[in-house]
Amino acid sequence: MADTTGLRAGSVRLPEVLFQSITFMAPGIGIAFAIGIGIPLAGANLPLSLIIALVACSLTALANGQLASRIPSAGGLYSYARAAIGWRAGFTVGWYYLAVIFALTYFDVKLSVRTAMVLGGIEMLVFIALGLTIVGHGPNSATPFNPSASPDGASEIAQGAVYAVLAFIGFEAAASFGEEAKNPRRAVPLSIIASCVGVGLFYLFLSYAWNVGADSNIVAFHQAHGGNDWPAFAQRFWGGPGAWIVFLALLNSIIAAGASSAPPSPSWPSWCT
Repeated sequence: MADTTGLRAGSVRLPEVLFQSITFMAPGIGIAFAIGIGIPLAGANLPLSLIIALVACSLTALANGQLASRIPSAGGLYSYARAAIGWRAGFTVGWYYLAVIFALTYFDVKLSVRTAMVLGGIEMLVFIALGLTIVGHGPNSATPFNPSASPDGASEIAQGAVYAVLAFIGFEAAASFGEEAKNPRRAVPLSIIASCVGVGLFYLFLSYAWNVGADSNIVAFHQAHGGNDWPAFAQRFWGGPGAWIVFLALLNSIIAAGASSAPPSPSWPSWCT
């Protein structure tokens, strides 16, 4: 009788592996809250800060992708630590990882990845639609990409990039499917890099829309709304129900991130041994 307790090799497709990273990054929460931390520093040049963060994180994603192509393992970063430093390091790092959403993956990894894929797509579509609405109303300009718009120039832009990096955390989550993805040596590295770049472009577009919606005074707008800029944009451009749509998208983002943070399956991946 075939063993059914191990990891199901080849059971997860490329789009599902990709959304494992995307939903773990929680792009809805990232654009609504994490990136806003850098607004008092970068001001109107928030898009430039995001470009810097995107380049830095993309280089990290490339490094992770190279590791994933050579060490396809459900342990992900923990397997890399074991291979580079030793089994004690891999074991220690691995068991610090705590999964809080177990039910979605107890019976089959497909349930959690497909749930995350649907929910992640919804949150991104809502924010992209709102961003397009804002940009469509205008006025549009190249000011957000002009370093002279920042009072302290490159210094504040760089400081804003430091906070923007926080919104990229999670692109490496696809590494956990190193033993369940179809063609993991291709799917996992591609998903790690594509999620970083794709979500980075998502952030970049919405940070530009942020400036447009704030009438090129993003700092004052952010302070006036207590950091809840996107519900305010939704109410302004979509009317009364708009704020609720964004609220539900943010709630959806939290659930999707939780689903993607669950363990690959209730079995022992190779990094445990």
